[in-house]
Amino acid sequence: MILSKFDDLINLERKAMDFRNLRQDIIASNVANVNTPNYNASGINFETNLKAAAKLTDDSMELKMADTNPRHLAQKIPTIDDVQPLWLTCRDFSLHNDLNSVDLDQEMARMSENNILYAAVSGVIKKRLAGMNDLITTASSR
Repeated sequence: MILSKFDDLINLERKAMDFRNLRQDIIASNVANVNTPNYNASGINFETNLKAAAKLTDDSMELKMADTNPRHLAQKIPTIDDVQPLWLTCRDFSLHNDLNSVDLDQEMARMSENNILYAAVSGVIKKRLAGMNDLITTASSR
């Protein structure tokens, strides 16, 4: 039970880091295309879907459908690995005459925020793994 919860948390944090890496690539692409005419800035939103999946993996939040007929469809409970980001495209052309929607200041702020949150998740994983290592070391020395 404890290892199952530990795995769920590590998978959640791993997925968050994967999405943060993807967001970093998207922001870098937006910055690289700041002077490209007709370029639409892109982005992703994954936080909402990841939070929803995290709640579904908690046994206390899981809802089970009643299987009262053999012809019912099988219940598929989404997992953390099933979560996909919502892709966004900015079509606000108010900053440029060339129909480019990249706001460099906004992209740099997003990049800084993303870097801070990536480092925070990385730190949480590091502490969680160190705690598990301490637990194993303590248990094996008895």
